Amino acid sequence: MQSSTYKILKVCVLGDLGVGKTSLTTRFVTENFVDKYKPTYQACHFHKYLHTPDSSVYIQIWDTSGTERFRSLSPHILRDSNGALLVYDVTNLASFVNIDKYWIKWIRDIVPDEFRLVLVGNKIDKSASRQIDSKMAKRFAADNSMLYYETSAKTGESVDVVFLDVVNLLADTIESSYSESLEVPLTKDRKHSCCF
Repeated sequence: MQSSTYKILKVCVLGDLGVGKTSLTTRFVTENFVDKYKPTYQACHFHKYLHTPDSSVYIQIWDTSGTERFRSLSPHILRDSNGALLVYDVTNLASFVNIDKYWIKWIRDIVPDEFRLVLVGNKIDKSASRQIDSKMAKRFAADNSMLYYETSAKTGESVDVVFLDVVNLLADTIESSYSESLEVPLTKDRKHSCCF
């Protein structure tokens, strides 16, 4: 049995209903894609152990519901996080408009200005139905001091890149750590999730 000390990183995944937040998170954590749509009604908590040459990170990912009903319940999750992914569907203009119209304003009312945000345009596998130009999204992200990525939870394109870059982006915000005895080799990542 080996013991390892992990840095704890907490990330929220936010955005409108149906933009692929759960699919994106599940793809990263389990490396699988579930084609059947099932909305998240409250929140799902995923976690994954990552090992880099410099450190070991225990990343907690809160996949929140995009429903208005849950928004009143989620501020405490946001306050406890190191940063957040703001996800929109590249085939759904309203989901992009709501990032500016609602999500950023809602976040800024809850957390300090230095709270870090990453903009993610999901479902790029549906290029024929695309409604948001990537140049416009990049400009919007830059204007709001966000990194910008485009992903496909379905194909897996750029999903790992997003989460691994988020770990690097938020590395200096990690304050806590914990030790755990592992019975599995440290080269293997362990993945779990829980919804409520």
